[in-house]
Amino acid sequence: MSKLEVALSLGFTSVTFYTNAENNKRGKHFNLEHLYKLSKIFEVEVADLLA
Repeated sequence: MSKLEVALSLGFTSVTFYTNAENNKRGKHFNLEHLYKLSKIFEVEVADLLA
């Protein structure tokens, strides 16, 4: 799955926010809703994303 596909699945219109949040750049980060959606996309527990 590409970064664009994941970003679109999270409701973003581009990959920019996703990339910045993934790399913790420019003060961007994922909120709980994003983490929940990511856990469903990658079929893992939210806690696994925080480890």
